[in-house]
Amino acid sequence: MATRNLSLFNKWNRWLDLIYADIQGLLVNQHIFREVQAIVKANPKLQIPSSFYEWMGVSYAASIAVGIRRQLDAGFRSVSLARLLMEMRQHPGIITRRRFRSFYRGHPVAKQFSDGDFDRLAGRGKNHVGIGIFKTDLSRLKHTGQRLRRFVNKRIAHFDRRKFKNPPTYKEVDQCLEVMETLLKKYVLMFRAEAHVNILPTWQYDWKAIFRVPWIPPA
Repeated sequence: MATRNLSLFNKWNRWLDLIYADIQGLLVNQHIFREVQAIVKANPKLQIPSSFYEWMGVSYAASIAVGIRRQLDAGFRSVSLARLLMEMRQHPGIITRRRFRSFYRGHPVAKQFSDGDFDRLAGRGKNHVGIGIFKTDLSRLKHTGQRLRRFVNKRIAHFDRRKFKNPPTYKEVDQCLEVMETLLKKYVLMFRAEAHVNILPTWQYDWKAIFRVPWIPPA
């Protein structure tokens, strides 16, 4: 049983690398889209009709919606946040206080810190993360993304001939990404005892430099 539990834990931990990279990419896309919008908003000369703006908005909406849909896919062959939560719900005894404490070995007040962090994850005094935690997180993820998932299925991956009423908004996209980011941070703490993780990376160069020069030089 111990070997099987460790095998499941290690598998989920590997999945977390893929999930982290994918959600991080979505957050990067969101950040860049917002920053470019801010550049246009701050410069009246740029506020003119342009097919480029329409293309940028449509491309962003489609790519971000598909990315969110990818993390909601709980199919057997999928590696996604939804699939991870589903499997953890089926095997709730894997994330234990004992295993979590092992991450803090060598820390001068290891037991105090590890127990405090684990209490926040599992509940005060619990010896493992219970099934209710995973059920709640999975339900929250699905509920937040259900309209985006339906939109991708009906209008991006396929084109349903039936009329699609009330498509999702950018606000719903932001809300879904916020939930994904929150859950990702929670499970990074759960698997690796890494708290206060900033998912959005820090750029090592000025990616906005291209906007400070004319794209089309004067004739």
